[in-house]
Amino acid sequence: MNLCRIALVAFVLSVAGNAYALPAYAKKENKNCAFCHVNPKGGGKRVAAGEWYKTHNRSLKGFKAPAKPAPKKK
Repeated sequence: MNLCRIALVAFVLSVAGNAYALPAYAKKENKNCAFCHVNPKGGGKRVAAGEWYKTHNRSLKGFKAPAKPAPKKK
C-alpha cells in the first residue's frame, strides 16, 4: 500500500514540473497563444517569446522580438 502511494506521489511530482499553456497567460499579456507557442492553439514547443516568458517569472517585460528575416527576392 505504501509503495503505491509513493509511486503515485512520484508520478504527480514528475508531471507537475511540466509547463502547460494557460489561456490566462495569453489574456494577462493581451496576446494570442501563437505569440509564445509554435502551435497556434498553445501548449508544447515555445518560440522565443515563450522561452522568455518561462524564464522571466511569467513576464514579457524587457522582451524584444527577434528581427524577421527580409523576404526572399524572386
